[in-house]
Amino acid sequence: MVKLSFAHLCEYTFLLANRTPGVVGIFSKLKADALPAYRDNIGVIAQFDIDDDDAHQIQMIVKSPSGKVLRDTNLRELDSINKQTDQVVGYIINLGPLKLEEEGDYTVDILVDQKSMGTRSFNLIVKK
Repeated sequence: MVKLSFAHLCEYTFLLANRTPGVVGIFSKLKADALPAYRDNIGVIAQFDIDDDDAHQIQMIVKSPSGKVLRDTNLRELDSINKQTDQVVGYIINLGPLKLEEEGDYTVDILVDQKSMGTRSFNLIVKK
C-alpha cells in the first residue's frame, strides 16, 4: 500500500544522491500581469511511504479553474530504491511549461495506481 506523506507545489525540485527530495520556492498563489500567463517551472515534490514490494504507477493531472486538463503526466513508474517493504520514496516532476488562461484556483491531482492520493492547488491572481 502507498501513502502520500507530503506534496508541495514549487518553483524548482530535485533529488539528492540518497533520493531525499529538495525544493526551492513552495507556493500556493501566483500573480500575473495579464492573461494568458506562462510558467516554465511548476514542479511537484512528493514523498510516499510504501509498505509493500509491488510496482506502483503515479500520475499527475493539472486542471484549470474551469476543469480543463492542462497537463496529464500519464502513468509513470513510482520508482523504489530496491523494491523492499517499509520504504520512503521521494518523487519530483516538472509540470511546466503551462499556459494559464484563467484567473482562479488550479488543481494538481496526484494519483497512484489510478487512486487519488490527494490534490494540491494554487491560485492565479491577475494584477489590476
